[in-house]
Amino acid sequence: MLATAAFTTLGVGVLLLVNASLRPELPLRAAAPAGSEATVPEGQVEPLRQELRAAFSAALPTAEAPTEELDPTLGAPSPGSFDLPGADATSLEQHLLAVGLGEGRHEEKLRLLRELARSARTDKLEWLAFAARHLPEMPTAKGEALGAVALGLIADLSVGDDAARATLDALAFETKELHVVLRRRAAALAAERCPAHESDRIRRRLLAEEEPSVVAATLDALDARAEEPGVREWLGDFAGWRRPVAGEP
Repeated sequence: MLATAAFTTLGVGVLLLVNASLRPELPLRAAAPAGSEATVPEGQVEPLRQELRAAFSAALPTAEAPTEELDPTLGAPSPGSFDLPGADATSLEQHLLAVGLGEGRHEEKLRLLRELARSARTDKLEWLAFAARHLPEMPTAKGEALGAVALGLIADLSVGDDAARATLDALAFETKELHVVLRRRAAALAAERCPAHESDRIRRRLLAEEEPSVVAATLDALDARAEEPGVREWLGDFAGWRRPVAGEP
């Protein structure tokens, strides 16, 4: 240790001497006492400097490179950082649940659902239906219910899309495990978006439906279409259903 320190001190001193010898305003010959031969040959200055610098650097302690650590407070990645078009089924399911049920901002959850609806995925209707079944069905202080948003996106896609209309019908009238609030919403959207010439499909759904509030919500949505050909022919047959349902909003 003492030898290293001495070598380091000597190296620093010589390095300073060499640096001083190169200053144009104070050449080494001019600074040396008269008759002194303590000069460094011109061709050996740079090699000597490099040698001293290498020795000086070797004597210094080596600093360890900092290691990167993930901040646990950062949470899950935002929807925008997720490869939505290329994600496999497992990854997409995990991401939908992590974002939709997580503590993130409500705007990010809505954006994820909207990006899914706009995506080119051929299975996006399946995943929007998954979101309707598994994400919160009731609105909160942060905003509208995510399940209802997913239903609204399916309804938007149903314009001119038979598969989307079939998905909406199935959620309303076949998916009994879906919360009744969302079933009513899906039924109303299905009634609003169904082409008039296909409305007999809604009539058959209503005849088989056992949940009165779902029937009532569907018929209420058809009020504005009561005069459309294809609807008015059978809508009056359900006049007996048009009554408030106890305990329902």
